[in-house]
Amino acid sequence: MCPGCGGDRVGGETRRHLWVCTVCGQQTSVTAGTVMHGTRTPLRRWFWAAYLVATHHPGISAKQLQRQLGLSRYETAWLILQKLRRAMVAPERELLKREVEIDENEDGRTDLWNFYTAGNTLTKQEQDSDFNGSADTWITLDAKTGKETSVRRDLDGDGLVDSWRTNDAQGVTLKLKEDHNGDETPDRVVTFAEGKPARFEEDTNFDGRIDLKGTYESSGEVAREERDTNGDGLFDLRITYLGGQKTKEERDTRGDGKPDVVTSFANGLPTRQERDTRGDGKFDSILRFENGRQVEQTRDTDGDGKPDATTTFDAEERPARKEIDQNADGKPEFVQIYANGVLIRDEVDQDLDGRLELVTFYQDGRPLRSEADLNGDGRSDITIEYRGGRKFRQSEDRNFDGRPDLVTAFDPEERPQRIDEDSDFDGTLETATYFENGVIQRTEKDRNLDGTPDLFAFYQGGEIVRREEDSDFDGQIDRRSR
Repeated sequence: MCPGCGGDRVGGETRRHLWVCTVCGQQTSVTAGTVMHGTRTPLRRWFWAAYLVATHHPGISAKQLQRQLGLSRYETAWLILQKLRRAMVAPERELLKREVEIDENEDGRTDLWNFYTAGNTLTKQEQDSDFNGSADTWITLDAKTGKETSVRRDLDGDGLVDSWRTNDAQGVTLKLKEDHNGDETPDRVVTFAEGKPARFEEDTNFDGRIDLKGTYESSGEVAREERDTNGDGLFDLRITYLGGQKTKEERDTRGDGKPDVVTSFANGLPTRQERDTRGDGKFDSILRFENGRQVEQTRDTDGDGKPDATTTFDAEERPARKEIDQNADGKPEFVQIYANGVLIRDEVDQDLDGRLELVTFYQDGRPLRSEADLNGDGRSDITIEYRGGRKFRQSEDRNFDGRPDLVTAFDPEERPQRIDEDSDFDGTLETATYFENGVIQRTEKDRNLDGTPDLFAFYQGGEIVRREEDSDFDGQIDRRSR
């Protein structure tokens, strides 16, 4: 039809490939009235572009179209794309109604179902989010606002709903329920306030009882947790967080409703731990940490509210030094020193005079030697030697002259085997007493200090049964008595 006069009779074709109306003589192009009107782009490219736009999933960009058509200018590709898109829309088209099925990924199966009311309002949706051929998400929408009011999901593809989200009419979340073990009973419930999570409850072992509950910060991070760790219905572990990091942990190990172990944290690492070991409500043990490792522990062993035992630790958290101050005078009565966690020395203030007068040295954790300075002159007055961790020999300087005047040797059971004594403190051990299995057998005495005993006493059952004597010191026994 001629666009000039409306005539339908066309004459010949000009050299410019224009049709001539035989009524009015107007010349018209075959592309007149189409999206290709006035174009200088070959029609073959237009037809190719139309095919690409209609079939490319999920759509084609102007840049892609320019590359596919081999166009030199991006603007030409963009103009072609816009004209084709407008031509594909029917202005007078009628909206889809009632139940609408959509194949979004073009695999031949429906993956989105929209349900409309008679007034063409979308009120319900079903989705196949993983494109396996069955719906896994069910959505209810408010008829007035169009917002989601209920969302149910099958997250693991077993056909059972394991997530329920409830919203208000404006689409703001009120509550979220989750089922993690597939019994169709929620085991985690999150309550929201103003669209943000506010508190939660959880049944972590799926026995039908809540054993974990807590609250959230405004940022959505957990602010506080309470746990029932032994399933007795009592929440015995409480954890406080700040910015997603743990700041405090409180444990009730006795089940009396009161925390008896409290640990403080900084940057996720422990800094201090307090323990109530007696259950009297007083924290009698305190651990101090540096960079997450324990460096010191103080204890109140007698419950007077004052620390009387202190332990320091090495870099491997092994004991390095222990001190006990039982009379709370600020001076330790007992000190133990360790190397690589093994005891090498202890010191004791036996008479509580502030001096550590008894020192014991250890090897491989067993005693090696003990020394006691009883008069504070800096010299050892009692020395005990050990073999295999057992007492082997003990020397005593009873008159503090720097010379031993009582020496005891022990058997493997740490019973006296022989005692040598300098009773007159002249520097010579003139008396020797012999034992067997800890029972006295005989005594020998060198009265003239010539190195040969001259007085003997023999025992049986702890009683003297015979005496022998060299009265003239000639080396021969000349007297015997019973």
